[in-house]
Amino acid sequence: SLVTSYNETFQMGHIIQRDIYSEAPYVYVHGADSDDGTHIMDVSDPANPVEVGVYAPGYYIHDGHVKGDFLYAAAFYEDKIDVVDISDKTNPTFVAAIPDPGNNTHSSWLTEDDKYLFVADEQDGVASSIINVEDVTDPTPVARILAHESSLLHNPYIRGDWAFCSHNTEGLRIYD
Repeated sequence: SLVTSYNETFQMGHIIQRDIYSEAPYVYVHGADSDDGTHIMDVSDPANPVEVGVYAPGYYIHDGHVKGDFLYAAAFYEDKIDVVDISDKTNPTFVAAIPDPGNNTHSSWLTEDDKYLFVADEQDGVASSIINVEDVTDPTPVARILAHESSLLHNPYIRGDWAFCSHNTEGLRIYD
């Protein structure tokens, strides 16, 4: 049964994420509007969600990966990932931009050791990138993945040494 609806500061949302490595009571709503950024919601009381902060860069954030004190915000039309310090949920702070050599930056996922970021683009035939982000101010592309020229890697998720990648037309691919 529906517990509540929240529409005080946004009317829609493309995707919701949370830090799966933490039990913190926050969710991050991306794609709420064309230039609205990411809404940070405290859902410790699910019947009464509270917006505690917004990362508002002035352009569309399509998706995001959250790990610890950082949000990796997929700036779809800007061809980059914004690295955002979210240690203070009320005041998200831009740290660096990781250029995406592809187009239409869709999503990303960080390896468990925080060394590499897998970046997926929502455009057929564009290879996804694996970028060394040990120094987010000096990211280094290290590899590209393309399953098929008429396909796109839609979402990467990483557990241990394995990258699980969904494709719109190629199913699930698992990379070591």
